[in-house]
Amino acid sequence: MSQDLIFTTLPAGKTESDGKKYLKVSVFVSVQLKSSKETTLNSFPDLVTWSEKILTGEYSFRLSNGTEADAELLKENIDAGL
Repeated sequence: MSQDLIFTTLPAGKTESDGKKYLKVSVFVSVQLKSSKETTLNSFPDLVTWSEKILTGEYSFRLSNGTEADAELLKENIDAGL
């Protein structure tokens, strides 16, 4: 069995903070589950609490030229109860 979280980024404008300009993106998260037999979501415990994992993760973007840039998650936009 395996599980993958797939992050698809979408442009969401620009913002400025302390005189610095930043790009904003929205991220659509989808899940891909693979199992060799019939099963239930209980077989994937990380999926049951995926929103908590998203909220506690660290994020960065790797650009096509190999450069990495840190990303800041706006946690107030995530509804963990949903």
